[in-house]
Order: sequence, then C-alpha cells, then structure tokens
Amino acid sequence: MKRLIAVTVGILFFVQMATAMAGSSLIEAFVDGEAGQGRYLLKELQVVPNHLLWVYIPTAAGGLILTYLLFVSRLVPRPIAILGIVGYAALSLGVPLDLLGVLNLNDGSGLVLLAPGGLFEAVVLPIWLIAKGFTAPPSAKIFTAPALAPAS
Repeated sequence: MKRLIAVTVGILFFVQMATAMAGSSLIEAFVDGEAGQGRYLLKELQVVPNHLLWVYIPTAAGGLILTYLLFVSRLVPRPIAILGIVGYAALSLGVPLDLLGVLNLNDGSGLVLLAPGGLFEAVVLPIWLIAKGFTAPPSAKIFTAPALAPAS
C-alpha cells in the first residue's frame, strides 16, 4: 500500500511538471505569435490570463496527498501537517473560484486563501525540517550492521 501511494505521488509530480512545461510553452508561443494551429484555440478559450491557475490544480492535489501522508506517518508534528492540509484545501477551493470570476487570488480575499499554504511551504515546514528533521516512526527498527564472523 505504501508503495502504491509513493508511486501515485510520483505520477502526480510528473503530471504537474508536464502541465507546467506544456502550458508555459504554449503561452509563450501564443504571446510571441508563433502558435500556429493552437493560436485560435488559446485565444478563444482565453487561457492566457489564467494559465497559472491550471498549474495550481495538480499542485493542490499533490499537496493534499503529501500533507495527508505527513499527517498519517507523523514524520512532522501534526499541527504542521494540518496547516499544510488547510493550505492546500484553501488553494483547491480558491482556484475554481478564481476561474469562475468570484474572487481574484492575486489580491484581497484571494490572498487570504493563499496565506496558510504560504506559511506552510515557505516558513513553518522548512524551518522545522532544518532545525529538527523528520521524526522517525515508532515502528522503525534501528539497523545494526551484522558482526563479521571470526576467521578460523
């Protein structure tokens, strides 16, 4: 089960990176006027103004999985993991609201939704990991090297 979760997190990471790279290159081609056939589609869908919002969707999904695993495994204190869960849940709520035009994540109440995630990613988790590192799970066995057999 743990291996399946790790593989899923890895796949989500690569999907996120592919989305970011493909989306950015399409946007740059559109802005430079070299988009060719995709130019009409990008213009009609109006993806250009909100292209970063689409990258936040797999980021929020991967972040929720990561912070849930941190919470369950107790590698970091639970309040830190809960801050991450709240931050990524707020991000996953804010992106659709921004896409629908209800709020803007770049100012005002939209920034309030980004604050818990920013605190988790940029302040609390890095400081904790630098200062304390991961907590070893209670079931972890201490590895001792096998003794060498005496030469006869």
